[in-house]
Amino acid sequence: MNEYPGIRFAFVDTPTGPGMFEILQPTEQMAANAGLSSSRERRKDSSTLFDIDRATIVTADIDKSLAFYTGAFRWTQVQPTAVTLSINGTKSRMRRFIGTAGKLQLELIEPAGNGDDPYAAHLRRGDHGLIHAGGQLHADLPKAESLCGEWLESGEQFSLYNWPGGEHALQIRRSPA
Repeated sequence: MNEYPGIRFAFVDTPTGPGMFEILQPTEQMAANAGLSSSRERRKDSSTLFDIDRATIVTADIDKSLAFYTGAFRWTQVQPTAVTLSINGTKSRMRRFIGTAGKLQLELIEPAGNGDDPYAAHLRRGDHGLIHAGGQLHADLPKAESLCGEWLESGEQFSLYNWPGGEHALQIRRSPA
């Protein structure tokens, strides 16, 4: 179990190999700031506030991982798609699926094992698969991003940032230009 201001969290490995769940528990500090979420809704233009709404999970076998998550969250019509990711101008092909778990999106990614992208590099470093949390920002992006990416088929753009959760551990999605 780990703790950051306002939240306690723990990671639980899934029985399907690379991938895990994160269990979150608000602390008293977060409960005391319960009005913050409603103020966020009123202030969508703030460049310092955003809600984390996605967890990205990298897997070496997306079909096996989808079988597990489909059972856990009762997903239907589950089919990963072949997509192209451009990171700082370098393109990589992989398979991707986004499902929901309550208000949270779970993004599952199966990179090519020999790719140069951060997702393939992550799998080469170890077995667990949660690599970053992410959210949508409707204002100017913070400076000092570590990588810029775009899913070419959908046009979804994002920046990855280093933070206490690790290298490239925070993903901020942005609206296409």
